[in-house]
Amino acid sequence: GLNKFRTPRSLGIESILAVKPSTLISNVGNQAILNLIPNQGKSELETYLLENIDADAVNFVVITPLDSYREVVKRVLPQSVIIVNKEHALIIADNSLERVRVANRVGLSAKQALKLRGDSEILSKRYSELDARDKILLLEWAYDFPLIYDAYLLKESFYKVWEKKSVGEAIEAHAEWTSRIAPKLSSYFEPLVDVMSDWGKELFASIEHPQHPRYFKMVNGVVDKINSFERGGSFLAVWAALMLRKEISTYGVCGTEFASE
Repeated sequence: GLNKFRTPRSLGIESILAVKPSTLISNVGNQAILNLIPNQGKSELETYLLENIDADAVNFVVITPLDSYREVVKRVLPQSVIIVNKEHALIIADNSLERVRVANRVGLSAKQALKLRGDSEILSKRYSELDARDKILLLEWAYDFPLIYDAYLLKESFYKVWEKKSVGEAIEAHAEWTSRIAPKLSSYFEPLVDVMSDWGKELFASIEHPQHPRYFKMVNGVVDKINSFERGGSFLAVWAALMLRKEISTYGVCGTEFASE
């Protein structure tokens, strides 16, 4: 643990893997690390918050969508708005499309498989990023692989939900999106439907209260840094390596370096 830092207006609580499932606590606005707890349990998180955070000073808490985190925040920081980064939902949307792609490649003839060349690359792009050749291929798939084509459009329209300027518009667009899920695709997109029903409020809060994009870069940067370490180290060794030559201020351990790496 670290000494007591100034309580931020926006607090980050994210699940990461640091040898074992761990909890990264951060100052969102300043992109500074406050602590790394060596588990994702409720009791240690609650103790940390009660001992180190001034509950009245926190307006927003950005969390990974884990029930344990939400439960603790509601109990200890009841006046704060809980926010889940939309990226969590977008990743599940991408994974849903990927499941459709993989399932529909089974049993294809060599000729059909050839027609699906470059499919993973095309499907991972937004429609606006496709070049003319990609768009022609996609149209061909509409005839040859209608399920993959429909799943792509479904993923694309889910992304558009998050381009709405207000929560009201996004909720409306999401309801319309849900009503458009064809029965043939429902099992593939079920995890996405589930996460939206469990975490919709917190996900939509990210539209009303956008947080500093560099914070999310910092969290990803910390994860990348940990992944670059040799396997077999202890949690404390990982924590020490993360903290090496980092600047410390009243806001926490400077994490901007992780955001730019």
